[in-house]
Amino acid sequence: MPNIAVVTGANKGIGFAIVRSLCQKLDRSDVVYLTSRDESRGLGAIEKLKEEGLSPCYHQLDIGDEESVIRLKEDLEKAHGGIDILINNVGIASWENDLPFMEKVERTLKTNFFDTLKTYNTLSSILRSNSRVVFLASGLGHTCYRKISSELKNCFREAKSEDDVQKLMQKFISDVRTGNHGEMGWQRGEDTFPPYSVSKLGVITATKVLAENLKDGPRDGILINTCCPGFVATDLNNHRGRRTIDEGAVTPVLLALIPRGSSQPQGKYMDAHQKIQDFLTE
Repeated sequence: MPNIAVVTGANKGIGFAIVRSLCQKLDRSDVVYLTSRDESRGLGAIEKLKEEGLSPCYHQLDIGDEESVIRLKEDLEKAHGGIDILINNVGIASWENDLPFMEKVERTLKTNFFDTLKTYNTLSSILRSNSRVVFLASGLGHTCYRKISSELKNCFREAKSEDDVQKLMQKFISDVRTGNHGEMGWQRGEDTFPPYSVSKLGVITATKVLAENLKDGPRDGILINTCCPGFVATDLNNHRGRRTIDEGAVTPVLLALIPRGSSQPQGKYMDAHQKIQDFLTE
């Protein structure tokens, strides 16, 4: 049975490079889906990869649109019976100087955390045994953990359920709304970095929780991990990064292609140098 891989937000940047790498590394019988919110841009990306001799498939996906996510799930289930690799790549950072801080917070956490987790939860029902799930996080999530208060650190360490992590994200939003997020122990500042960093710490923590909760599930061998691709030159950082998109794809693809029969890593955060950083257990 061929492997079915899905990469979200893949018409450009790291997602595009991940699709390219998967097409190169998987067998020709395997199927790699490039997804994007904008269909024309997604199809344009497909054509670029076909010019390189690769054969990805396309499906529209807007993770902020529940109907779009459900449509993807239903189409994949009908066509293939399930999926084997899911790479959650979609992410935003709001750099607009004239955007109110509260709006940056709500917009960033909605896409990077809440919509990302909703997409995973919808597609998780069609993950087959021995599937690999990868969430793209950031080293800024690790940095955020180092900068928050000891009380908040303990809350992230002690999170046992997805609901626990969601409440922490909602607490950050609430503390920003009341104007005292710094006093409440969060990373200080009223720019892009606090919301982006908090959203990625949330993804890292949720990954740990989701993996732990798999132990009671009926399917065997599913591994869920998260990683930092490194500081990659993309639209997200106005191309200030030092790595190429292909270099940024290395770590997520490594986690996506962990051999069958492996039990580790599971629920871990891997940095851009392919080292496990187990800071949530410290």
